[in-house]
Amino acid sequence: MTLILDRKITYGLHILAAIFAGIYPILLPMFLMQILIVEVVAGIRPSPLYLTGSALASAVCSALFLSIVLQSKDPEGLWIIPFFLTWPGALALGLSGAIISKHKRLHPVSSLLLGLSLIVLGFVVNTGVVCNTAMWCGRLFRYH
Repeated sequence: MTLILDRKITYGLHILAAIFAGIYPILLPMFLMQILIVEVVAGIRPSPLYLTGSALASAVCSALFLSIVLQSKDPEGLWIIPFFLTWPGALALGLSGAIISKHKRLHPVSSLLLGLSLIVLGFVVNTGVVCNTAMWCGRLFRYH
């Protein structure tokens, strides 16, 4: 039962991403990046709750990034570039967590929290590195 429910939640998140991409076509790269991250992590075949956690985390990271960018008085014209540059960290930690989740027997809640925390941690750390070294990211990080 849990396996079926977890897959339904993950597929539901994919469907929501596709719907929002249809409503806001200018944001299509953002939603495609979410789906790409989850599908690459799913290729390792981790536990279902890990996959659900990583799907939720990628959706939350995208929503937070978008809300910060769109709430500024003068949104950056090239906001999609730092968005793309901040996902490799999430992908790297997400893949490492998927390997751990696949080979180690974890409690279902631990697996969900592992997926959530590793994707968010990778996204935040990589955003900090990119926005403080490579380019100016506007309101994302105010360490400049």
